[in-house]
Amino acid sequence: MIDYALLTVIAVLLTLLVILLILVLRLHRDVRILSKKYDNLVKSLNSKAIKSYLRSIEERKKRKVRKRYLIFEVIYEGHVKELDISFLSKLIRDCYRELFGSLDTSLSGIALINYDDKVKKGIIRYRSGYRAKLLLALALAQYKERIILRPIRTTGTLRKALMYLK
Repeated sequence: MIDYALLTVIAVLLTLLVILLILVLRLHRDVRILSKKYDNLVKSLNSKAIKSYLRSIEERKKRKVRKRYLIFEVIYEGHVKELDISFLSKLIRDCYRELFGSLDTSLSGIALINYDDKVKKGIIRYRSGYRAKLLLALALAQYKERIILRPIRTTGTLRKALMYLK
């Protein structure tokens, strides 16, 4: 006896196999065409331009990451539990981590360097490319703890930052 259901399944599988084979062949042909176009493009470009571009990429990798210092002012209403350097440091790092994740937090190099409770101002050190993200994290702190961390100035040296702190 011939099982027609089994023959139907085999026919469907063979059809799918043929379709898959056709797709693979088309993909292989497209990859070959793209490869030829890429080779022609590379040959048409001036090799000096490519070398100078690669050299500039290598120089960017070697360039020293600069530190910046953000002077901020703390504004709050009413009673806050305890507003010391460890509380503010944890608050800023937690807000940054919540927004951008642990990896970006460690790459940004955020650290609360100084906080003067009398004048309610502090200094945050960070890497130069992360200023906008740091300002977003400071804005998030307002919603978490009802504390406004208002940025006043950004400087490139700690000495100037300490000068603006007073």
